[in-house]
Amino acid sequence: MNNRKLTLENIFKCNVCEKVFIRKSELLKHRTQPTWKERFLCSMKSDQNKHLSIHTGEKHFQCSVCGKSFATKHILTNHIRIHTGEKPFPCKYCYRAFTEKQSLVKHTRIHTGEKPYKCTYCEMVFGLKQGLVIHQRVHTGEKPIKYFQCSVCGKSFANKYILTNHVRIHTGEKPFSCIHCQRAFTEKQSLVKHTRIHTGAKPYKCTYCEMVFTQKPGLVVHQRVHTGEKPFSCNHCDKTFTVKQYLIKHQNVHTGEKPFHCNHCGENFGWRQSLVRHQKKHHVDKPYHCSHCDKSFAKDIGLINHQRMHITEN
Repeated sequence: MNNRKLTLENIFKCNVCEKVFIRKSELLKHRTQPTWKERFLCSMKSDQNKHLSIHTGEKHFQCSVCGKSFATKHILTNHIRIHTGEKPFPCKYCYRAFTEKQSLVKHTRIHTGEKPYKCTYCEMVFGLKQGLVIHQRVHTGEKPIKYFQCSVCGKSFANKYILTNHVRIHTGEKPFSCIHCQRAFTEKQSLVKHTRIHTGAKPYKCTYCEMVFTQKPGLVVHQRVHTGEKPFSCNHCDKTFTVKQYLIKHQNVHTGEKPFHCNHCGENFGWRQSLVRHQKKHHVDKPYHCSHCDKSFAKDIGLINHQRMHITEN
């Protein structure tokens, strides 16, 4: 009996200070104490110095190009590829290549459709863990913790990467330049999306037909043609729509709202297309004048077609 009790106690042992607890809940409570966090006696015996750096924040591996330091040699190796341009992990489905294997694994799921992260509350599945974390907040009501604050405007962000991209709004810095044209971007992902305009790459393939798309949102909207999904519902009637923009246009019918204003004559329109048509008809410069009547045209081809009518009359 005593031996069994001792075994149970040993199950709930702190791997930092080796203190023993009867209940798991007591061990978890113990781990939240500041004194526990201050101890760096790790249970990992192999490569202990490398593991300790996780706790201490020590960075022994320095980049010879830019001087940045890193906790492990593996992270340094991946970092150096930014300078060398080396991308040893190519995608077998498209032209893209990556500096890290994990980035390739995540990217490949775009092509394979693999979604290994399943929500514990509903049937939704995700290709990236971050997508799952964000989604599950819908169920839990949890709000993301924001640690990183912008010194310019005071906004806070969940991680340093998002903060860095945000700060570029204030500084105007656009470090990611397109090699095909003059455009530059604040985020690398924006450059990747833009470059597809030049390369013609369409990595997003429909699982129901042969259609391919440059951007993921285009694929998502298209696949609703096959699935029949219409997630955007009108709160005035029972109509539903595949695209949010269609819903907004439709709701103008109910509200009478006309948000598109003509700067030339002051007339308002419910749809942007209606405003564009109006301006082309009434406010576009028409330098091509008919010598037989008082009509004018915006393009020479319009005048040529019109004058054929006069020739036929004669």
